[in-house]
Amino acid sequence: RENMCKAPGNPLDLHELGWQQRPVHIAAAAAEALGRIGTADAQAALIEAMPQLLDFWQYTLWCGDHSWLMGCHSSVLHHRILEAFDAMETGVPLAVVQGALKAVPIDTDRGLIFENDAYESLTARVVNRSGFADEVVEACLAVLGDCSYTAGDAWKLAVTASPPAVSVLPHDPESRAAEILSVVCMDPAYLGAVRKVFNRYRQTAPSRPRSWVCFYLARLMGRMKDADAVPLLMACLTDDATEASFGFESQPNVFIYKAMTPFYRAAAADALGRIGQIAAVDTLFAVVEDFDNGMSVRHAAARSLAMLCGSEHRNRLEQLAQDYPEVSIRRALLEACAQARSREMAVAR
Repeated sequence: RENMCKAPGNPLDLHELGWQQRPVHIAAAAAEALGRIGTADAQAALIEAMPQLLDFWQYTLWCGDHSWLMGCHSSVLHHRILEAFDAMETGVPLAVVQGALKAVPIDTDRGLIFENDAYESLTARVVNRSGFADEVVEACLAVLGDCSYTAGDAWKLAVTASPPAVSVLPHDPESRAAEILSVVCMDPAYLGAVRKVFNRYRQTAPSRPRSWVCFYLARLMGRMKDADAVPLLMACLTDDATEASFGFESQPNVFIYKAMTPFYRAAAADALGRIGQIAAVDTLFAVVEDFDNGMSVRHAAARSLAMLCGSEHRNRLEQLAQDYPEVSIRRALLEACAQARSREMAVAR
């Protein structure tokens, strides 16, 4: 417990080199050991410790994170404690759950992955096993403007409290609620509400909340394999403004498009592949073929084609891949060709 809050002193050099990480990793090793021991006393010690932790970004800073990206990476100490609860397959009290939600990093500089990462999945299992998932999901939906749900101030704070990030900025309450919703929700009964919120936000003017909310909710619908979302996700790709339609940045520049990031249409394209309905194939081909769509959108569509295409699509895939000008997307199309060929051979056998 002493190492959880121990000030490690001034770094010998740039803190990004991790000179301050020793007490954090000592405490994390102790948490891992308690999880392996797995007794009632070990569980009680971890439950007592969790609410006493510092803000998670303090640990990431001590372990070598950059101050501009504080809040964008997970804390090893929080991770080991949640991992211990998960290993013991135990529920935890309200204070632990709300603390765990506040310790989920924001994604703004971790890379816009479409699947939930290991830390998010771990958090979701602990929250659901503890019996608080409904409160969390309904608080998120209430923050996102669904009048069918209400939540107390404590739950609203738990699902909207964003860690800091000097460079990429913290999440606004709506974006953070959508992120937590995409992490915790496992009950298909809420998907109708999720679709309505997604559709409402995509029809608003371009903004950071619109982009993030739609990105996270598309990710959620893909993870849940929401077949009823297919028409909505396809409409998002066919009807919503392409990234190129907003114009291009003057080069050289680290950005290509003036469109508001993240490109939620990329998450929609990815979700269609995860849901697995063949009806989406023609829409995905059209996305890859239209260079007004952002590169990430076309890449996600190509990857989804690899999940969906069968032998009847091989010729079209091969022709499209043959002279596709962008290497990463061409490789995704070639992988789709290989997957289609594999499925064809499986049927032949």
